[in-house]
This record gives sequence, C-alpha cells and structure tokens, in this order.
Amino acid sequence: MTSARARSFKVLITLASVFLMFGGPTYLIYVLNAMEVPYSYATLTGLVSFVAGIIIFLRFVSKET
Repeated sequence: MTSARARSFKVLITLASVFLMFGGPTYLIYVLNAMEVPYSYATLTGLVSFVAGIIIFLRFVSKET
C-alpha cells in the first residue's frame, strides 16, 4: 500500500469511528424515532454505535504506536 493510500485509509477509518461515536447516539436515535422504532431499541442502537466507534478508534490508534 502506498503512503498516500495508507494515510487516506487512516483518515477514513478515523472519520468513520468518530461518526459512530457522535452521530450514532444523536442522529441515529433521531432517525429511528422518526421511523417509529420503539425508544428502547433506538437508544440501545445508539449505545451500540457509540461503543463500536470507541472500540474501532482505540484499536486503530493502538496499532499506530
């Protein structure tokens, strides 16, 4: 993998994990509530999204050091 590709991949993974951490608990819950999904399922989905974002981010950052 070239250096530019590697940097692009790192940026993409970082942005995806940050979106999961911040977008999941906010926008995802909002969209699921608009689709009339029960609030408990929407909240659980937001929590799972947040945890997945943290795990991806931490695993990715720990590989760089």
